[in-house]
Amino acid sequence: MSIKHKKFHLFVLCLIAAITNGYVFNYLNVKYFHYSSNENGLSEYSKNWKIIMIIIVVPIVETLVFNIIPNKVLKKFGVESTFILVIIPSIFFSIFHFYHPIYGMMALFGGIIMNYYFLHSHNNLKTAFLLAALLHSSYNLYGYLFVN
Repeated sequence: MSIKHKKFHLFVLCLIAAITNGYVFNYLNVKYFHYSSNENGLSEYSKNWKIIMIIIVVPIVETLVFNIIPNKVLKKFGVESTFILVIIPSIFFSIFHFYHPIYGMMALFGGIIMNYYFLHSHNNLKTAFLLAALLHSSYNLYGYLFVN
């Protein structure tokens, strides 16, 4: 199998894992906890503006803030452990998305998936950034089209 095929398979597997993660925590919330899921700060925006934010702006900004910056800082301090490089940014991602406890846990696992993909998608930082933002965007698009 070529490197391109492996990278594509990794993208698809991470997207499926992220979508599954969303469904599992959504199920747990609906079945046991009943937290409102409309607290993401976008309810006052128009449909077109929501689409732009969810599919373009947010994935780019969050990939920068929760993948690139934390990994650069951690590496600057000599952190080489993939586990630490995945988990620390994921914790920040989760805290930022803590609309309620179940959403926070979903975001933690989603962050782990996104950070893992960021670290393993490509050796070139710009390409890894674009691919991770595309993964995040694809996940958000799926959620927008099929979950809401």
